[in-house]
Amino acid sequence: MCIRDSPKPLFSKLILVPSLLNPKYFAWHLMVLVKFIQLLNQRDHGCTCGLLRIGEFTIMLECGCPENLTSSNLITFFNDNLAHYFPQVDVALLSHEFVSYVGYVPLFTKFLSNARVILTTSPVCKLGHLALYDFFYSRGLIEQFDLFSLDQVDSIFDSMKTLKYKEKFVYKAQDLSLIHISEPTRQAEISYAVFCLKKKKKKKTNNKKKK
Repeated sequence: MCIRDSPKPLFSKLILVPSLLNPKYFAWHLMVLVKFIQLLNQRDHGCTCGLLRIGEFTIMLECGCPENLTSSNLITFFNDNLAHYFPQVDVALLSHEFVSYVGYVPLFTKFLSNARVILTTSPVCKLGHLALYDFFYSRGLIEQFDLFSLDQVDSIFDSMKTLKYKEKFVYKAQDLSLIHISEPTRQAEISYAVFCLKKKKKKKTNNKKKK
């Protein structure tokens, strides 16, 4: 599940989808609200972040920061655009390793105590970890960098849940599951992740009495 920047970056899309486990039944009283909000986009902000809300379940898609701002401005930018949404997130999905996709991820450290989960793949986790180390040291050469510490970077990336191809993740008792579907096309591991949402199937019970 990757974000592609919309021509209207702050556009919120409302979709009604059936919440029944069997998709052939479309009952209005059993439908959930799906809402996508693109908080940040590459064209206007130089980074990517969005929210996908499925009923009361909230997924953050990417969590990047712009690389052209000073440390103090990065903190202000975060407080103005993302800080309000962080406590609402149940699961975060990371598809790319660049700073513009993972730059604000270390700020999640104080929210992970509430059983929130960050999902990605092993290549994205490893390369994203290195990218933030490089970002920290390169910015430290020109200014005092206060956005995050290397301890926060290590803590957040060590706590990430990495999924393999076709591996499924179910969050708590949710009917929705997340599956990593980006099949490697080369011998080396790919450095991006694609996820899909799938409804949890309910096993049919046979209530007929045996004769």
